[in-house]
Amino acid sequence: MSATWVLATDARGLVAAIAAARGAGGKVTAVAVGPRELADAAAAAGPDDVQWLLPEDSVPAEAYA
Repeated sequence: MSATWVLATDARGLVAAIAAARGAGGKVTAVAVGPRELADAAAAAGPDDVQWLLPEDSVPAEAYA
């Protein structure tokens, strides 16, 4: 079984990205890098699992990719 990971640093396009990942089949995991509200938005988009990372102030969220 395949697995797809969606890295989210912003809520824009999150629902579409998770829907596209669903189309690939297999388990979809969203990794939300940002505030708790982003993790909540990721969970609401319907992945199988959500991982949440709160970046340090001096590190841009994209650096966690």
